[in-house]
Amino acid sequence: MGRLFSSVGNLRGLLAISDEQAGTAEKGSSGDGRVGKISTALHEATKYLSFALSARIVPMATIDEAIAILDQLRKELDGLVTSRDQSLDLGIERLARLTNRVEKQLNDWGLSRDSLRFRNVTFERRWSDPNGNFYNEVKAKDRVLRVLREDMAIHPESYVSKPPPVQTASSGPEKPVSKKSERVFLGHGGNKLWARVHMHLKEDLLLDVEAWESTPRAGHHSVEVLKALLSSCTFAVIVATGEDATSQGNLRARQNVVHEVGLFQGRVGFEKVALLRQEGIEEFSNLAGLQVISFPGDKIEASFYELDRMLKRESLIK
Repeated sequence: MGRLFSSVGNLRGLLAISDEQAGTAEKGSSGDGRVGKISTALHEATKYLSFALSARIVPMATIDEAIAILDQLRKELDGLVTSRDQSLDLGIERLARLTNRVEKQLNDWGLSRDSLRFRNVTFERRWSDPNGNFYNEVKAKDRVLRVLREDMAIHPESYVSKPPPVQTASSGPEKPVSKKSERVFLGHGGNKLWARVHMHLKEDLLLDVEAWESTPRAGHHSVEVLKALLSSCTFAVIVATGEDATSQGNLRARQNVVHEVGLFQGRVGFEKVALLRQEGIEEFSNLAGLQVISFPGDKIEASFYELDRMLKRESLIK
């Protein structure tokens, strides 16, 4: 590694000399462009080596090592639920520290999204069963590492860093590629399940997501806010959960959720509005043409597969 740092330093010194020579050649009449080509080549070599130093994705040579580390971390997780000499409080503290170490390791490998998924993993909770909740959380975190390990073993090429394309003297500077911005509106009521959808859209799918909570809206009239959202978003995901009781004793979605469904239907089209509907709540009076994806109880992740299919169909994700 010391030699690599030294090589970069030497290259930077050569760059300074070649740039000075290039400037001298430009002032004279005998410059034939060779100095400029040398300077370009040295710049590209420096960029490549700098990339090699800063890359934090798992190199191909250490894939087996990474898998071994994941196996060890999974063994530690299993020990948290099989150990007989720890209290629940001690187990929770050990899990918190293990979570920090796993996050650091994944971030060091450049796997920030997997790190975030490990931290915020979802699992079944029961208010009256803290021991069961602890067990479920440990197993859910283990599931994240298990799937990552399996994918790393089957597709090692996906975890190998690739250097930037080399720019030749004749190719000229790289030109930015413009891409149309696609923004997704996320509408919801008071149930916190919407936060899981937000994380899936933003962290897993890397979409530009806009919700009421995205920016401070104090002092702005709700009508004006909705107008701005309608103008800036090209797709809408609406989460409908049972929150308001009807006169018959049933549960229905908040009225603002119903209102947002109708607004975005009229603005972006029926095919660009996805309604994630909690099973058991009162159905809307007119669902004709609306894409309804149902999910049981609090398991909103069950709707993600069909939601992703819709997003692919509308070319928001590949």
